[in-house]
Amino acid sequence: MRKGFTLIELLTVIAVLTVLSAILIQYSRTGERQLILFREQAKLIAALSQSKSLALSTFNRPEVPCGYGMHFVAPRTYILFSDLSPNCATSDRVYSGTDEDVTVFDLDPNIQFVDLSVSDILFIPPDPRIVMTPAQTEADITIETIDGTASMMVRVNSAGQITTQ
Repeated sequence: MRKGFTLIELLTVIAVLTVLSAILIQYSRTGERQLILFREQAKLIAALSQSKSLALSTFNRPEVPCGYGMHFVAPRTYILFSDLSPNCATSDRVYSGTDEDVTVFDLDPNIQFVDLSVSDILFIPPDPRIVMTPAQTEADITIETIDGTASMMVRVNSAGQITTQ
C-alpha cells in the first residue's frame, strides 16, 4: 500500500482552508467596523461631557460665556463651541461660526451621522440649563457605519443626562 495524499484530498483541504479563511477575514472586517463605531460613540460622549463640564466650571470666573455646546454637521463633523454673544439675555443660543469653535471633531471616514434630531445642544452656566435646537426634550444622535450594517445612538435629555442606546 502506498503512503501519501491523493490530489483530491489535497484539493479538498485547500478548498476548506480557503472557505474558512474567507469567513475569518469577513468576520474580522465586521468586528473592526464595530470597534470603530464603539470608539466614535465614546469620543462623542466624551465631547458632550466636556461641553457640559465647561459650562459647570464657569462658576466664579470673571468672564463667563453664554454657554458651551455641541454643533452637529452631517455627515461626520461635530464642533464643541462657546456661545460668545455680548449679551447673554439676547443670545440666539446656537453655533454662529468659527470664531466660537473650541474644538472641531471629525468622525472616522467609515462612520457617519444619520437621522440627527438636533443641530445644537447648549449647556448654559452655571446650572447648567440645556437648550436644544430645534427645541425638544430629548436629542437622539445616531451614528452608523457607512455600509449601514451597525449603528449606535447617544441620547441627551433636557436635564443634561447623556445615555447610550
